[in-house]
Amino acid sequence: MTRAFGRMRRTERGYTLAELLVTVVLLSALMLMVVQLTITISRNFTKDQAASDNTRIASVGMNEVTRVIRSGTEIRVANQALNDPVFLAATSESVTLRAYLDTNAASPAPIVVRFEVTPQRTLVEKRWAAKAGTSPYWTFVNLPAAPFQTSNSFWTKASYQRLIASKITPYVKTGDPKLFRYYTKDNVEVVPPTTGTLTVDQLRSIASVTVTLSVQSDLTARAQPTVIQNMVGIPNLGYSRIGA
Repeated sequence: MTRAFGRMRRTERGYTLAELLVTVVLLSALMLMVVQLTITISRNFTKDQAASDNTRIASVGMNEVTRVIRSGTEIRVANQALNDPVFLAATSESVTLRAYLDTNAASPAPIVVRFEVTPQRTLVEKRWAAKAGTSPYWTFVNLPAAPFQTSNSFWTKASYQRLIASKITPYVKTGDPKLFRYYTKDNVEVVPPTTGTLTVDQLRSIASVTVTLSVQSDLTARAQPTVIQNMVGIPNLGYSRIGA
């Protein structure tokens, strides 16, 4: 009985201050570990999700751009020895070309397609159909004034635009990937001027286009941008420069 009452008295006295301090320190350390683990898991999930989004956006955009450029074609012109070239205009962040694409097999007709990066860093596509009844010397209506250097008329009718890719990283410094680079059949680069436009002869000499899509959908930049590059030849010209 004496031993039992002694144990009861010790229990009623509770914990000492030293014991409480040790308990608080241990609980704090445990909570800190749990919080750090949660933050790490969340950060890794966000990073993986951003990398997946980058890859998806870049892949879809590259497929469409490649498909259109590979379908590029020259257009016959009445009473003219040379055809109109595939490309109407070419810069590092925009390209305008003629192509036989998504057309009617029974009565195929070309279209004009333009890819351009908006100020919001999205890549959009716009198309113009050939004027009916102008075969075999196809003509187009409602095209912006040549040489397509400005994009003011391009943005006036948003209903004709189609989003191809978003979050395109900007070309800021030398070494950053340019969206479009142009090459002749001899693999000589045709460099668009910083001011002005390429001449018709330069446009006619383009035989392949290197497309480099660099996408960064993570605003925190924890995930690295996804960069996909493809050299697209134009088989309709009679020679192909399709590289890795």
